[in-house]
Amino acid sequence: MNIKITILVLILGLGLLSCSRNAAEIGNLQPEPSIHLKTSPVSDHAKSRLQIRFVNNSEFDSAGGKLTAIILVRKGNAKLGIKSKRITVWNQVEYFNDLLHMNTGIMGDLGLLSIPPGDYNFAEVPVSEGWVAKDGKIFPVKFPGNKMTLAFKPAFTVGEGLSPDVVMDIDVDRSFVAIKGGSAYIFKPIVKVANLTTTGSLVGIVVDGATGSPLGNAHVYVNVNGENYDTYSLNYSFTDPYGQFHSVGEYWIPGIPAGTAMAYAEKEGYRVASTEVSILEGNFNTQYFVLAPQ
Repeated sequence: MNIKITILVLILGLGLLSCSRNAAEIGNLQPEPSIHLKTSPVSDHAKSRLQIRFVNNSEFDSAGGKLTAIILVRKGNAKLGIKSKRITVWNQVEYFNDLLHMNTGIMGDLGLLSIPPGDYNFAEVPVSEGWVAKDGKIFPVKFPGNKMTLAFKPAFTVGEGLSPDVVMDIDVDRSFVAIKGGSAYIFKPIVKVANLTTTGSLVGIVVDGATGSPLGNAHVYVNVNGENYDTYSLNYSFTDPYGQFHSVGEYWIPGIPAGTAMAYAEKEGYRVASTEVSILEGNFNTQYFVLAPQ
């Protein structure tokens, strides 16, 4: 994919291993957990990295379109004396030939953005020439108002002097809605926003317990108080423009509340693997899953 935007390089620390449900099978693969500490420099305005990912795709082959801007929007409130604010954080014309391969994360040509403190309710991304491929066929995609509206739930909060890395996960399976008897689609993004400064991430790789080969498209999730934080492991390999290699089987789940929780990995034809994980705020926590064939 030939793109000019900056890819946020995340080093997943895939050399670290952990346990599956049957710890005895892979108990000899258990090192100490990895912790990657992050810091937030102080400034008058926050310096933030904004990242967009397309995740949880089990239906479509690929999708593309032309983007022209990324605009953060803060809704006003006259009663509270809060003015509406629109901040354009990226304003290049860029054609993406496969949005769905962005589940490792992309971000605009932003570097560190100076964003005034406040609660941002949504982002607008003007887009055109959209398409989606399914079962070897290409279908046109329509965008309401010729833009993607990415609602933040909860609001994307920028505090005084903080430098959050913000990830917006767009759920592919729920965002492309068939219209005209399935001859076209409309894109209504279902978005989950994670502030990596105030939450933790789980990263790692899923492998086949019989062959040791990485497993793509495995469902990995963490359950916290009845709510699942999930993604699917990569089913392809690629090298981004900065030379960072992303391999089959890798996964990344951002936005998990800090604390102890149960993590699971599953794929059809394999036994579910589970383990307890400790999620530290502002950290990438590594977990390796080994799935035993049924």
